[in-house]
Amino acid sequence: MKDQRREEEIIKDRIQTFSRLGYDEPEFIAQLFSLILEKSRQKIAAHLQEPTPKLPAKTISIIGGNGKMGSLFAEEFRKKGHTVLVSNKEKTNTAELARKGDVVIVTVPLEKTESVLQEVIPYVRKEALLTDFTSVKGRPLEIMKAAKSNVAGGHPLFGPNTTPQDNYFILCPGKGDFSWYKQLLQSLGLKVIELSAEEHDKSM
Repeated sequence: MKDQRREEEIIKDRIQTFSRLGYDEPEFIAQLFSLILEKSRQKIAAHLQEPTPKLPAKTISIIGGNGKMGSLFAEEFRKKGHTVLVSNKEKTNTAELARKGDVVIVTVPLEKTESVLQEVIPYVRKEALLTDFTSVKGRPLEIMKAAKSNVAGGHPLFGPNTTPQDNYFILCPGKGDFSWYKQLLQSLGLKVIELSAEEHDKSM
């Protein structure tokens, strides 16, 4: 059921939050979260009715995990009992981390995303999942689909100076099975909304 007053409060809060983060585009933020809330009304009730299964511990490789967003997710995944491997250009073999990860997350500056994805794609296992945290989804997903693994695009809709709890995360289908990754994100308290890359980028 739609709660118009509550949704207006949520949108107003998100506009203020993004403004504090330097994104002073109230009309865009209102449009984006209106879309998210519409999708949420369609799906969240069903998700809440279903108990979240206990997930087996995973090995999560974060490429760019020393950045603020990577560090935040590394900490949250560790709290849930997962093994987290973090790469950085000085000390870690990126290819080795890509081989070891059940989930391989690329979270680097947008201008470096394409080259880093091309670097890790050959090493991601078929049964693993390759994903990213970029704010644009079309091109990264196109590149990631060359991997033999499962693929999904990701975009956290919050800054690194908070926690995932009750924040929104956009998940864009790529290929293969990513349902278990969605459950993994939900186990962190995230409200995961599925959008196509086209829907996402049009909103952005």
